Amino acid sequence: MTEPPNRHEPGATRPLALGYVREQGRPLSEAELALSRRMLAQFAEQEGYALGTVYVERIEQAPAAFEALVASAIRDEARAVIVPNASHLWLIGAAADIASRVAARTGALVLEARHVAPDALDGPRKPPGEPERGSQGVLRPPMAPPSPPPDPLRPGP
Repeated sequence: MTEPPNRHEPGATRPLALGYVREQGRPLSEAELALSRRMLAQFAEQEGYALGTVYVERIEQAPAAFEALVASAIRDEARAVIVPNASHLWLIGAAADIASRVAARTGALVLEARHVAPDALDGPRKPPGEPERGSQGVLRPPMAPPSPPPDPLRPGP
């Protein structure tokens, strides 16, 4: 599996990351698409990547954008594919399975940018060039199924 870039080397060239956004139940407005692109760009910068093309999966054309993304990742040797969150991969299959298949075919990590706060998109809150540590959301298969939440209507032991 491809390792994340070393974000601490000054002047290092940033490895390429591609973005993928899928319409979910309805077409994206231009404002929603612009916000998604900014979120992916902010995440890419925080994690030490240079964001290239952001592929947008239109409902009526799926999975054309995903196929183009995979071809581009192979051709351009992208090191990462960034999605807003795992639900953007659900149309194609289980997110962890898709992440594993993308990694196997392209060598790229699949990363979630879900933790980028909307207010962080207005501008940097840290000095430029200073990476945010520990924020990478790598999609991996779960180790064990999650426990069901407690039933609030059922009395405890």
